[in-house]
Amino acid sequence: MAEQETVRFEQDGDITVVQTLPVEELEAVGRKGIDEPWDTLYEFRRERRKVLVLDVTEGHMAPSAVDHLWNRAKATLEKTPGAGTRRRPIPVLARAQKNLRELLEYLHTLEAPTLVAMRGDIDLDLMGFALACSHRTCCEDTVFHNRVLDTPGVPGSGLVWYLTRSLGRSKAQSLLLETGTITANDALELGLVDAVTQRGGTSEYVMSLARRLAEKSYDALASACRAVTESERDFATYLQVIGVGFDPAPRER
Repeated sequence: MAEQETVRFEQDGDITVVQTLPVEELEAVGRKGIDEPWDTLYEFRRERRKVLVLDVTEGHMAPSAVDHLWNRAKATLEKTPGAGTRRRPIPVLARAQKNLRELLEYLHTLEAPTLVAMRGDIDLDLMGFALACSHRTCCEDTVFHNRVLDTPGVPGSGLVWYLTRSLGRSKAQSLLLETGTITANDALELGLVDAVTQRGGTSEYVMSLARRLAEKSYDALASACRAVTESERDFATYLQVIGVGFDPAPRER
């Protein structure tokens, strides 16, 4: 697996695998490496590859990662003489928000299946990006920590948007108000994840699914993903999209 500054990645035919580095390693990267994962993602779309796999390393979505972000933000608050503490745009939060928004927009509009593999402790605040993916897999000892009411939250995570559409408004609101932990099996029952594997088997399971999908045609995969995306807009647009797959050329009358 080749390595860049902020991600490890490999190409397996029409499958691109992006493996994140733990947040502690990312801290030493600096701004130089921030754009490199995007180069890989945009190349995936430009080259019309079929399946994108996001392999999230243990600790990358953990509560400690969220705490680390907010602790850095607090440390950079500026004090204005005579006016107390004035909150100004904080570079670390601005970059985090920009990256999360760009990632959510990319995943939401990508016309290819996106499979995400998760393990370890997961902060529910960061599940928005995972819910934007086509398929979510975690290992059996994964624990989701619901701290929505205990922390400011990560701006732009997309959690509420996708949660209400996955679970419904009432169930999503109830879940958000119940602080505590959610086990992997409970997450499966709720619909937060689509599969639970034994420890050590998460990547193997996701790659097996990716290879099965990669056997399908690019157009079939793209049409399915496009139909799902357009169905969230309005029914008239959705009808136009699904019609393409059955009758690509208008018939003369």
